Amino acid sequence: MILFCNKSNEDSLTEIKKAIKHSTLGSNALVIKNGLKIYKLNGWVSFLKNQMKFKNDDRQIVSEDNIERTVWWAIRYDKDRESVYTHSKTKQPLHNDNSWFSDPAEMVFLAFEKQALKGGQSTFYFLDRLIYDLEKEEKNLLDDLRHEEVIIRKDITGKYFNRTTIIKNDQIFWNYYRTIKDRPRIKQMCKKFFLFLEKKEKTKSVIKYRCNTNDILCFNDSKVLHGRLGFSALESGDRVLHQSMWYL
Repeated sequence: MILFCNKSNEDSLTEIKKAIKHSTLGSNALVIKNGLKIYKLNGWVSFLKNQMKFKNDDRQIVSEDNIERTVWWAIRYDKDRESVYTHSKTKQPLHNDNSWFSDPAEMVFLAFEKQALKGGQSTFYFLDRLIYDLEKEEKNLLDDLRHEEVIIRKDITGKYFNRTTIIKNDQIFWNYYRTIKDRPRIKQMCKKFFLFLEKKEKTKSVIKYRCNTNDILCFNDSKVLHGRLGFSALESGDRVLHQSMWYL
């Protein structure tokens, strides 16, 4: 489910605070319409720290050997880096942003400085619906996802990695391209799950919503897979958003 806060002024902050708190439960994503007209990025940092009492996780693994410390990380279309999902205009498959951390921040905030003129819808597959679909269609796969331990890693330093099952209690940890597939059984499970998700993206199980410039999107990253549809862009910077991660 997608919830909305539509008032773009400081008088709406009580409503926004309640809506963000509800989104931490993981049953919905929240769109704060024109959120960047209420506060700029630094203003939202203060709000999340002081009003929500969240704690920022500033670890941004921007490449396999480059870890930056920054509260907000720019996700910008770059026509010279089309081979990297973060900077491309292609469809991005369903995933978690923080799956490779053993102590991941739960909440992800995405601030849309500039949306593409066409396309770029966000996609969401909430864990409760995902488990329902797997129980109905792929029980054996669900059992593997709950019991087969994998390692998810992005940086090559070895400092940050997550040894876990993909579905663990009421959380999910998934990034197909960052999961180490060093055993045939793991490779087969990951491929089967990837194809299952790809199939479900064409159904009503996966929710699609297009944020606009100045909107802020937030969700509990441990309880929903998200992705992005392709978009139209000609020049670098035709789509820009900023990501920030927060502990509850």
